[in-house]
Formats: sequence, structure tokens, C-alpha cells
Amino acid sequence: MLAGTRTCGVTYGNGSLQELKEAGADFMVDDFKDIAFIVSSD
Repeated sequence: MLAGTRTCGVTYGNGSLQELKEAGADFMVDDFKDIAFIVSSD
């Protein structure tokens, strides 16, 4: 975690799930509404 930030990769859009994993995404979501859960759980 650089500069105290976390990353969230989304599986809809450009790139594959494997690419997100390789890039080191802290969270991965399949639906936009799932992002709200991540943000509110921190």
C-alpha cells in the first residue's frame, strides 16, 4: 500500500480478472454497487 491508499479493480470494463490480480488490486468487484461496501467498511 503506497501513500496509505488501496486499489479496487473492477471486472467489468478493460482488462481481465487475471490482470487485476497480477497488478495487485487490493479489492476486486463485479458490480459497481459492491464498491460502496468496500468504502464503508474501512
